[in-house]
Amino acid sequence: MKIAVKAVLFLLLTATMARTEVFKTPLNKLSGDWTVNLRCIIGEHGVSIPIPERWRVTKASVTFSYVNSSNLIEEISSLTVKLNDLPLAQTRLNPLNPEGRMTVALPPSQLKAGYNEVKFMAIQHFTRDCENPCSPDLWTTLNFEDSELVIEYELNPVPLKLSSMANFLFDPRIMPQGEVNVVTGKHTSDILTLAGIVASGVTRRFDYRKASLTTSGDIKPGVDNIFVGDEKALNVFLSRKGISPVKMEGPFMGIIPLPLSDEALAGVARKGSTAPSGHGRVISRVTEGPNLGWLSMTAGKEDPLYIAAMAVPGAIHTGVNVFFPPSSVLEVEDFANQFGLSLSSGSLNTLADRRAKFPGERSRYGAPSPDTAPLGISGAEYSDPTHALVIVSGKTFDHIKISSETLASMTFPFPGTASTTIKQFELPDIMLYSGKHMLVSDKIIRFKTLDFPTHTFRGLQGNPRDITFRLPPDFFIKENQYAKLVLNFAYGAGLRPDSVLNILLNGVHVRAINMDKATGDTIEGYKVEIPTYLFKPGSNTIRLAPILTPMAKECDLIQPESLFLTIFENSTIYFPPMAHFVSLPNLELFMLNGFPFTRWPDGFESLIYITKDDPALINAAMNVIGMVTQRNGYPLLGMKISLEKPDKWEGELITIGSVNTIPDEFKKGTPLTLMQETQVRYPVVDNLGGETSYAFSKQIAGLGPDSALLMESQSPFKSGRAMLTMTAMTPEDVLKLSRALFEPEAQTQINGDTAVVEFGETNLKIATQSATEHFFVGKFGKITFLDYFFHTYHYAYYFLLGGILLISTLILYFFFKRHGARRILAGEGGEGEGKPGIKNLFARLFLKKSKRGEDEHDKGD
Repeated sequence: MKIAVKAVLFLLLTATMARTEVFKTPLNKLSGDWTVNLRCIIGEHGVSIPIPERWRVTKASVTFSYVNSSNLIEEISSLTVKLNDLPLAQTRLNPLNPEGRMTVALPPSQLKAGYNEVKFMAIQHFTRDCENPCSPDLWTTLNFEDSELVIEYELNPVPLKLSSMANFLFDPRIMPQGEVNVVTGKHTSDILTLAGIVASGVTRRFDYRKASLTTSGDIKPGVDNIFVGDEKALNVFLSRKGISPVKMEGPFMGIIPLPLSDEALAGVARKGSTAPSGHGRVISRVTEGPNLGWLSMTAGKEDPLYIAAMAVPGAIHTGVNVFFPPSSVLEVEDFANQFGLSLSSGSLNTLADRRAKFPGERSRYGAPSPDTAPLGISGAEYSDPTHALVIVSGKTFDHIKISSETLASMTFPFPGTASTTIKQFELPDIMLYSGKHMLVSDKIIRFKTLDFPTHTFRGLQGNPRDITFRLPPDFFIKENQYAKLVLNFAYGAGLRPDSVLNILLNGVHVRAINMDKATGDTIEGYKVEIPTYLFKPGSNTIRLAPILTPMAKECDLIQPESLFLTIFENSTIYFPPMAHFVSLPNLELFMLNGFPFTRWPDGFESLIYITKDDPALINAAMNVIGMVTQRNGYPLLGMKISLEKPDKWEGELITIGSVNTIPDEFKKGTPLTLMQETQVRYPVVDNLGGETSYAFSKQIAGLGPDSALLMESQSPFKSGRAMLTMTAMTPEDVLKLSRALFEPEAQTQINGDTAVVEFGETNLKIATQSATEHFFVGKFGKITFLDYFFHTYHYAYYFLLGGILLISTLILYFFFKRHGARRILAGEGGEGEGKPGIKNLFARLFLKKSKRGEDEHDKGD
């Protein structure tokens, strides 16, 4: 019976382990380019392919289509594909058959953990004589939409040390997305708040990679799991897995191989008596034929052991035999031991050779041996070593909070042990409006700080370089203010006077610097001013794109290496001080970096209210936390989660729930109330002044299936604070909405105060509008309220200025009319009888002034 139980355990594990996984994606998903044009005599373009540390690549290929110019000469024009500068394949560019398609195998040995560059290089000529190096006839277009990258891989065992979280478990190179499950047991507001901190830290490490976050009361197979709970709850959980208890003295973190779920363990009890047996069967070494040196056993597809045998890495089936590669001999030994198979002497020799080559290597199945078991834990009969269970625990709530904050802050690969007791944890002081890659205003920033070290552009058209940074979403931008670039650069001799360095801001040309010295030059402190209104909230990119034209005639020999421009890392950028003041609601700002919930980057003074203890709604909250963390780049250590309806909340509020679970008082101020009678605003007139007129309709209606609603409005508890509402007819649709927030189309299309998102089979359909009253948030900083008012309402400024001039004129008019005329009439009279004349008035004033001057002169004498 024990062997049968082990057999079923083995089958359960091998169903998700040691199986070759296949990842497929078009190249435009990796590069962001739908098509790429390779121009000039030599045109190049690279695509970065991320390979995570936990992948062991077994096979890879890239397939793409292209179209080349019909004016090329085939014998001297070619397209080459390189991997990390290693040429892999090339083809001639045929002008008579300009459309082509290539499939190139990528050697697994060349795909290292990290970022690998697949480079496409076109060498193009349209004449055998001298030619214009960038003639319009020299082009090849790559179609990245009609392309495919295929990677087959197996998972490496997880290193049982906490430092593996920094660059192994939660790796942004994992494709297509990161997946993590948080095990919480019983749901309480406090535990969910801690789970949110953990989820925030995990998605922060996934960086730009989409993440799927779930919570449950038990292990979720096939993904990494994180247990969050106190010591008592942890040991009850471990005891269900047959794992010995953990003793802790304070805040505690640990890592072990992923144990089986309760459902899998229950399945063992039900199915153990029918487990297959392999007694009497022999695994032997192949001594001849195409599989020479492999291991083999007899097993047809109907054999009960067939599925388990094929789960061994690299196993293949031919006829009535299963063949195992020599590289999997340890897994074969474990497979044989579990099912009672015999190993021939030849197989044992292979095993001995393997152990001699790789001392200390252990099977990828089963629990670690007692001497290598982490944390001193033992008793788990089987586990999944390719995934991990991370333990975040402590004796008290405060202990667990310290452990959660420590996990969320671990970005350095330390400690190298399987467990740690945290004695103290302190967070740094943070500033309002700070975050990932956020440019600090009123401060000179060096290019090196912005990840732009000294760089040299070479050739006729050196590949452009970008400087990317972010601005706070609530910057109050005024006219007549400028961001200042101070460039230090040098360029080579022999350039034509029309050689330039183009400066682009967010894809728009804003300046070109002329390099007109034929002898070359080194320039320090070249100043470029860019109006601040050209920048946008959130991410901004300054692109430096040189065009280096040689001083040569058409048939002269060109030395590309002499064509260079070097921009030095001590060049700087300065952004003037700006006030923080913005109009809400504005969902675009929320999609940029979670504003206003990230006014404090750690989410301080923000609350997520989950209207019902439903797994889908809780998972939706975790995804929202993950999305906001990735956009802002700081873990949300201060954001709270509540399952209880808040009676009063002074900060920002996020309400997540299905329509029928959201309290009516929360619905009243939303753009679509979704109460018994829903008030709907339909845009009717949209004039060129940016003002929209709406028709109002009250209906008894609601959202349909496969759609959800994202709204922003003023908080029902405090004016000047915002409330975000995520709702749908079912919790499952709310969960879909939370996952959709990671998609690029959602992050670029959602704006206004209301967004209706429909979930299609392949894409999202998003409709937005802005119909509710606005309110203002922020602080004025160095500007006054009048400064803000007149900057925003230009006509008010002109009306006030005109009013001041009119009133001043009237005052002067009545002054002269009442006083000046009376004095003139009493003295010299007027131009007509009883009528004071304007000439007399000015004469009177002039004579008085002249006389006063003469009197003063006489006194001086």
